[in-house]
Amino acid sequence: MEFGIIFDTHVDKWELIRYGEELGYDAAWVPDSQMIWSDCYATMALAAAHTKRIKIGTGVAIAGTRIAPVTAHSIASINQIAPGRVFLGIGTGHTAMRVMGQDPVPVKEFREYLRVVRTLLEGREVDYTYAGKTRQIKFLHLDRHFINLDNQIPIYVAANGPLALKAAGAYGDGWMTISTDPLGVQSAMEQVKAGAKAAERSLPAKYHTACVTSACVLRPGDKETARFRQIHDGHCTFLQPEERRFVTPEAIRNTCIVGTPEEIISRLKGLEQAGVNEIVLLPPADYQRKVFRDFAEIVMPAFR
Repeated sequence: MEFGIIFDTHVDKWELIRYGEELGYDAAWVPDSQMIWSDCYATMALAAAHTKRIKIGTGVAIAGTRIAPVTAHSIASINQIAPGRVFLGIGTGHTAMRVMGQDPVPVKEFREYLRVVRTLLEGREVDYTYAGKTRQIKFLHLDRHFINLDNQIPIYVAANGPLALKAAGAYGDGWMTISTDPLGVQSAMEQVKAGAKAAERSLPAKYHTACVTSACVLRPGDKETARFRQIHDGHCTFLQPEERRFVTPEAIRNTCIVGTPEEIISRLKGLEQAGVNEIVLLPPADYQRKVFRDFAEIVMPAFR
């Protein structure tokens, strides 16, 4: 099992990735949401230049806000700064697009987007259609290292619905989920495998599955409901007062990893047996360092 961090993308918070590396986390996922936060690639570039070990990637890049060649170019630029420790998480954009008053990218268009990005990151020429005009494109001047394609950049597809899950199987090196239910993970993986089979593709032996969740490690004497109100007062940044009524004990259990160290470790081992390779922690802004530290000190040693 690997462990990652994810946070509200603020260009000044590149240092949080360095802190995650210091705590022993394996990866940092940086969200891409133009109308809410800072630019993810600027934040990743700063982090890449100031870290040595931790993997850095988008969590996730949005297909609808950048054309495919630009996304491939941007992540390959980060790979030039941090060779071999960069990944591309990508999705259709339920938040980023809706904040712009638009719908997420339809799955058919998303599959085409993934095809173009994947081919370009493999250093090959690809048919690309823009504004109704189709041309063959490829990256130039690779020998001058403006970008780095020598070190593979894995693509992790964020997906929940069956069609998107099949796209993850057809074009992804991994899959990002928000499900903390082992049975749900296993069921979704069947869709991923079906997508790979339909594309006449064999999934990589180390197909990566990452679960994004929030966590709260209860110490002796802590009460679950009180700690939860503190740790989730603002999803990444804040909680709308009128939404507080939806924060119930059942919602906590179904969407977050909350409990004593022993309870959390048991839940994570269940997810690991279901096929999850990485747990990515997304705490609200005011509690990021504490959540990351508690988890690193109390839970992660059980998996090292």
